[in-house]
Amino acid sequence: MKNVVFKTLKLAMLSLVMLLFVVACGPKNAGESEDNHYRDENAVEKNQAAYSCPMHPEEKGVEGDKCSVCGMALEPVAGNE
Repeated sequence: MKNVVFKTLKLAMLSLVMLLFVVACGPKNAGESEDNHYRDENAVEKNQAAYSCPMHPEEKGVEGDKCSVCGMALEPVAGNE
């Protein structure tokens, strides 16, 4: 009887660890399409990137982009509005 309880507990713990691993390694923004994360590198190179991350100013992009570091929406840069 002890052996059955131990095996059941062991299986439950293994299942929990596997579930946590899958959740932790899954997509960060599961409800969003890949297009939302695409950055137009040509626009950034042409200095048309009038948007940057408030927390990571070195992250530039165009309207609708998100910061590749933290995922926040990019905001208009002062003077380029």
